[in-house]
Amino acid sequence: GLGTRLYLLQRQPDKLSDHLPLLERATNLLTRLVDDLLDVARFENGVIQMRLRAIVLQEMVMDVIELQQVAAMQKSIRLTFDLMPEPLPVVVDPDRILQVLTNLISNAIHYTFEGGFVHITVYSIEKEGQDYAAVSIADNGSGIAREDLAHIFKPFYRANKVVQGTGLGLSISHEIMLLHKGEITVESEVGKGSLFTIWLPLLPAES
Repeated sequence: GLGTRLYLLQRQPDKLSDHLPLLERATNLLTRLVDDLLDVARFENGVIQMRLRAIVLQEMVMDVIELQQVAAMQKSIRLTFDLMPEPLPVVVDPDRILQVLTNLISNAIHYTFEGGFVHITVYSIEKEGQDYAAVSIADNGSGIAREDLAHIFKPFYRANKVVQGTGLGLSISHEIMLLHKGEITVESEVGKGSLFTIWLPLLPAES
């Protein structure tokens, strides 16, 4: 753990370069945990500040895909995409939607075995008289057990106990989607993979 590393570092200052990457990883993990906990508290207290502006959804999705390419390549995972050519304008808090997309795509890479695939689709769909822009993230990873599916958007719930993480990413993503009057859904089968989809209300076309 972090304590052990710091102790060793005091005893072996000459081995600083060996310990630094691990200390950095541990610090990043702690920072993420604190940020996530603060987020959960903010959502529970209703004090999330939304900074809304109009963006084109495809552009943001491409930004996240480019940032995640390295992680995918490290695991020999094919990260592919199919984006609807017509721009999909949505009014969002860009930082928050970036957070959701990053969480979902990095999760998909994380839970997919070496040589697997993660495929991202951006499209528009009508549900109950409302037009939505949607982003689907499909993978052929380990999948989620049926009994876990009902709980994965709850804080601290980790369907896969083997993987390190705060167990807060999906619950925060769920809250962010609700604040955007959108939705996040999941379909999954153990051993086959998962499909996460986020839906955002589409800006009405200028008439």
